[in-house]
Amino acid sequence: MDIIGAAAGAVSGIAGALWAIYCLKRHNDETYESDIHALRCVSETGAVDLEWAETIRRGTKTGQVSPTVAVAAADCCGLEQSDIDSASKTYFAWGGSASPVFGTGCSAKFIASACACCVVCGALSGATGGWIAGAWSALVAAIATFDWRYRRIDLAQVGLLAILGVATNGASFASIGLGLALLVGLWLLSAVSGIAMGKNAFGLGDVLLVAAIGCRLSLNSDAWSVFLAALVAVLLVMLLAMKRFDIDTLVPFAPIAMPAALIATFAGVVL
Repeated sequence: MDIIGAAAGAVSGIAGALWAIYCLKRHNDETYESDIHALRCVSETGAVDLEWAETIRRGTKTGQVSPTVAVAAADCCGLEQSDIDSASKTYFAWGGSASPVFGTGCSAKFIASACACCVVCGALSGATGGWIAGAWSALVAAIATFDWRYRRIDLAQVGLLAILGVATNGASFASIGLGLALLVGLWLLSAVSGIAMGKNAFGLGDVLLVAAIGCRLSLNSDAWSVFLAALVAVLLVMLLAMKRFDIDTLVPFAPIAMPAALIATFAGVVL
């Protein structure tokens, strides 16, 4: 085990944790300002932003809307008591808090878990694959944290993840080519599913995330076998946990892909 690599990876993990906190706070601030502006417009003019209202209605089912906002927006957004109850349930289940820390809108437990995940992932990967691998794993954890809480994948972060993934493989053309192939393939799959079922199988962020992971795993068939097996296992575990705690919202993709990708790298089939 490379002690220096582990230390460098841990530092990358700390950086990843701080970046995750910053992104969470930024998004929470933007959402708060948007909600205040929309509610003020309703109060002063009676006009309701239809796009905002739909976001609120959808957010009560996915943990994106706090119970306070749900109550305030109930009349103008057409929310029923069941919607407000759903907001109360899902908001806290997905990491929200009535007493958030660092202005993130998240509970102290959620932030502590996210930070620990970033640091541990960075240190372990750094110990086995060097500081670049540590930075890659820490960034994966940061992306998964944001997607878990707010159902969004930052495209700039995914771009950096792809660059780090290529760098861990010596900037090989195989890594770049596989990433591009996955990008095109999954985008086409998503487009076809959108035409056939009226709903895309993957969002743009999901497609780009898999492509970035492909840059890391490259053409190693063993790595992909471990990754796909772990992906299925993690999904099953998460679905069972959601059933156990009676959570019926959609599962964000990045938190499923993160442990699968890390398991593949920790297994030593990539390095």
